[in-house]
Amino acid sequence: AENAGYTMEVTGANEAYIALLKRLVQSDRDAVMKAAKKLQKAAAKAGQEQTREAALQILLAAEEPAKVSKMVIAAMKDPSKNYRNAALSYASGFADKELYIELMKMVPKAKPELKIDILNWIGREAKKPVKHDIIQNLEIRFDLPAKQILLEQLGDVNFDVKQAATWTLVKIGDKSYIPSLAELLKSDDKQVVLLGQDALAAFPGDIDGAVAKAVSSAANAGKIAGLELLAMRKATANINTVLDQIQIGSPEVKAAAYVALKDVVGERDITNMCGMLETADALAVPPMQRAVISALSSLPVADRVETVTRRMLQAGNKDYLYYLVLASTGQPDALATVVKGFRSNTGVKRDAAFEALLNWKGIEVADELYTICKESASSNYFDPALTTYVKLVSNPAFTGENRLLSLRKAMEIAKTDAQKIAILQQIENTGTFLGMLYAGEFLDQKPVQQAAANAVMNIALGNKEYMGANVRALLNKVMEVLDNPDAGYQKEAIKKHLAEMPQGEGFVSLFNGKDLTGWKGLVQNPIARAKMKPGQLAKEQAKADEVMRKGWSVEDGMLIFNGKGDNLCTEKQYGDFEMYVDWMLDPAGPEADAGIYLRGTPQVQIWDTSRVNVGAQVGSGGLYNNQMNESKPTKVADNKLGEWNSFYIKMVGDRVTVVLNGEKVVDDVILENYWDRKLPIFPVEQIELQAHGSKVYYRNIYVKE
Repeated sequence: AENAGYTMEVTGANEAYIALLKRLVQSDRDAVMKAAKKLQKAAAKAGQEQTREAALQILLAAEEPAKVSKMVIAAMKDPSKNYRNAALSYASGFADKELYIELMKMVPKAKPELKIDILNWIGREAKKPVKHDIIQNLEIRFDLPAKQILLEQLGDVNFDVKQAATWTLVKIGDKSYIPSLAELLKSDDKQVVLLGQDALAAFPGDIDGAVAKAVSSAANAGKIAGLELLAMRKATANINTVLDQIQIGSPEVKAAAYVALKDVVGERDITNMCGMLETADALAVPPMQRAVISALSSLPVADRVETVTRRMLQAGNKDYLYYLVLASTGQPDALATVVKGFRSNTGVKRDAAFEALLNWKGIEVADELYTICKESASSNYFDPALTTYVKLVSNPAFTGENRLLSLRKAMEIAKTDAQKIAILQQIENTGTFLGMLYAGEFLDQKPVQQAAANAVMNIALGNKEYMGANVRALLNKVMEVLDNPDAGYQKEAIKKHLAEMPQGEGFVSLFNGKDLTGWKGLVQNPIARAKMKPGQLAKEQAKADEVMRKGWSVEDGMLIFNGKGDNLCTEKQYGDFEMYVDWMLDPAGPEADAGIYLRGTPQVQIWDTSRVNVGAQVGSGGLYNNQMNESKPTKVADNKLGEWNSFYIKMVGDRVTVVLNGEKVVDDVILENYWDRKLPIFPVEQIELQAHGSKVYYRNIYVKE
């Protein structure tokens, strides 16, 4: 160790020597004491602080118990902060009441550096359950409790000493310290005020009364800190302190009091808060609305709506101030009131209702915001309404499929490139196959091209099961248009993905969005068709196609059945397949109803869930005509009538799985042969869109064999 200069180096000699002395403490104490003292002097001379501290640790372990405290006290006179703190740290293992007393005796006359060391250590010791009570009740002598010395340090001119004393008092946690800590709020030094605020915030006892008392005589910084503390502690008993500052405080204090108000009100304050809201100036209205909302929060939700509605009648021309309060209830009748307020008012009242709609938390407001967008396309309401709508419908709590359906609605009315980019970014997050294809439609639109490319790329690369010709084409297009600093890396990732993608055609579109190519009319049922001779079948098919063209048409990229005619059938026949199809029932009816025939067999059911007289309350997606196997879906996953829905259907053999709007409603259930129940389902047949006497819309029809 001597040759190594008492430092830590490659041979490890110094560490080995220290370890040896520690090991011999019990068996050869005198020799160890002598060696450790020599090591301490040598380390000091060599300037090796860590070795000197290690020697001190050995000496403390080897010394007689009666002399250990003296050694620690002696160490406090050392000029090295590290050495002093090492001594205190080592002393923690054997510290007793006597040592605490001796150290506390040093504090009043000690230099700031030593005060800080001792105070911080006393605080750490007080956090130990077995030592807390000893320190809390410590007396230096019969007329001088240790807490008096601690409290005196709060008045030290050195901020670091003041800070150390403050946090030691917090760690001890004696309730009698609270008034002294609250006095810090009265300081003219903002740093001291913030120290007091932090300490009181962390204090485990009831600080409210002392803080409220300090607020009345503190300077502005202390008043604000005290108000924030009362708010944090929900000091409802001290609401008058907050109200007083609203009346007499400086502008900045008054602002802080308004902010604090919501946290100190209760049910008993509802009437007073409403009165203050109705007389508040413009700047005070928002915090007063929050205060009213908070005061109402202890009431049952239904009672909140009734209370606010009654108050609105009393408020007369100021009733609009309560729209935001109604929004906090989330109740349907409250929403109806706010919507009515928006539609029937102008100016400030209409703006207040609109703000309430923007701040509504539930998804139920989304339709209202969408309607506002469509009706107010040229107004200042459009952009915030659309932005809020997109935020609401993009909630990850909803399935990717439902998010996509709503985001497509938003895209249909979006006006600016920024709006379209925001929508594409959310479509990317849906991770859906149809979302990827939809984003691909924007790859040729230069202003939104990069957002579309990112959506396509990230959905495809994040879902290896998405494969086929259309996916390949989209990714190759993405590589052509990518333009950002990471484009090189992204293109390499796409190339790797394409190289690993399984071969195969993948999902093929059955509807081109323009005409009825690939579709034909319905000729009877599969069994009857199979018995027809080719000539007879051709003749019947011509008649069926004529009927088809009267009932089915294409408009704005949608396949529409007008309610008159028969099923629409694929020209091609299918065996095992997967299928995507979006559908929407016309709410005008009559008796909104439809379905998807699989291999010419009815059917995956589509209907209006309100038609309880026919059992439609079970929801769409079930295998309606099954008798032996399950015919009902496992859950209701329909969107409301007049909104788009999305099916994913998988048929392998005679077993069918149906996912409606991202929710699995049929899981590997056998589809029975409706036309002859003694026979199994046909191995190969056409897919049909059912005609049921009511208007239906379809889009995004894709099949993968």
